Amino acid sequence: MLTNIYHCCVFKTGSQWTRAVLEHPLVKNASGMKCYRYENDLPNQADTRKICERFFDAPLPENTILSPLFLSYECFDSIPKPKDYRAFFVMRDPRDIVVSWYFSMKHSHTANNAIDRTRSKLNSMSAEEGMLKAIDVLDKTGVFMALSSWGNGYQNDKNVRLFRFEDLTGPDNIDAFLELFEHCCIPLNRNKTKSILKDLSFEKLAGRQQGTEDIKSHYRKGVAGDWKNHFTPEISSQFSSTTGDLLTVLGYE
Repeated sequence: MLTNIYHCCVFKTGSQWTRAVLEHPLVKNASGMKCYRYENDLPNQADTRKICERFFDAPLPENTILSPLFLSYECFDSIPKPKDYRAFFVMRDPRDIVVSWYFSMKHSHTANNAIDRTRSKLNSMSAEEGMLKAIDVLDKTGVFMALSSWGNGYQNDKNVRLFRFEDLTGPDNIDAFLELFEHCCIPLNRNKTKSILKDLSFEKLAGRQQGTEDIKSHYRKGVAGDWKNHFTPEISSQFSSTTGDLLTVLGYE
């Protein structure tokens, strides 16, 4: 019997939605585990370290689904873990992460002092300047480095699997989640999985069809590849020089 499940990710990969799936009553009943967010026990309920510097010297609570964990593979590897566990990392096309970060910081993210300062800066910039700022911030906070670490580092750990955000939210997401549940030893069949995803569909949560944009909503658009509508040659050049071979490492190139 599993002791822990670790939901690992970086920012703007549907972390809260994935956690909602893991907290669904059908998942809870099948796994016998509750979700636990370690940041709730920290000052201001936030881990202020860069996500490539979030190392752990003590185990996290057992018999829980740890969700979400924003961290690199090396940081995940540092967590003292029980013998029987499963972990999965949700990756996303980093170009879509750039676009999602930009719109979230500019319009929909819950306001606080830091967000207000960033929002004010973005509102004084053109869209292109704002996207370039997004690339710079995501680089400095370790998001691109963390993505690369998972693309290169997990292969020798049979308890870890990578899943694409695009598959978990796409037209065949029932199959993707069936694979995720099987990997995590959560016994759920297709009908129950379909019911879970219907309860948490974009249409139900956002109140509109997937692909219809509302820039002020947390669920802005809900489609993959939106970066093509926003990347200019200047943004593409800056992204390439900053991230190097990241797209190839993650299989998006």
